[in-house]
Amino acid sequence: TPTDMTDPAGEPLLMFYNDDCRISLSRRNTVAPFYTRNVDGDELIFVHAGTGHFETEFGRLPYRPGDYLYIPKATTFRQIPDGDSMLLIIEATEDFRVPEPGTLGRFFPFDSSLVVVPEAEVFADDEREEYEVRFRQREGATTLYYPFNPLDVEGWKGDNFPFAFNLEDYDVITSETVHLPPTVHLFMQATG
Repeated sequence: TPTDMTDPAGEPLLMFYNDDCRISLSRRNTVAPFYTRNVDGDELIFVHAGTGHFETEFGRLPYRPGDYLYIPKATTFRQIPDGDSMLLIIEATEDFRVPEPGTLGRFFPFDSSLVVVPEAEVFADDEREEYEVRFRQREGATTLYYPFNPLDVEGWKGDNFPFAFNLEDYDVITSETVHLPPTVHLFMQATG
């Protein structure tokens, strides 16, 4: 039972870890009263159950069952679930990236145009005196308090941004006569 299942200020449950990655489980069912920024690694979140959205400094990122959500390192975000949710969080110390296509050549089993990217959005202050931002680190957490909403930004530019991709949009590749290498089933990978 992760503490975020019973306590709005709770955290996901760390289940497995090594020097390369950490795997946690979140069962959040209420709005997080704090913001999170992972300073040590990218996060790839798989949505097993539930709907909602993440507020990020890049904009709003909706999620539904079957979504992979990519949150780059040092992105400030907060989860806003519509109800009960179950998320598997994979944190890697190296960047997540699209795997080499291998035997498929340039034909990946997914269409990158189906990736959902947040639209720039300003999140206004909600009259709180302070906004808690928890910096998630391998060696523990650090908390800072801002006198303004940390997501109050005008826009963004670049190619490292959060996104969502649903498994329903993934084209499964099969063969009855040829053994396919495991790489034809990959969506994202990280070193280690």
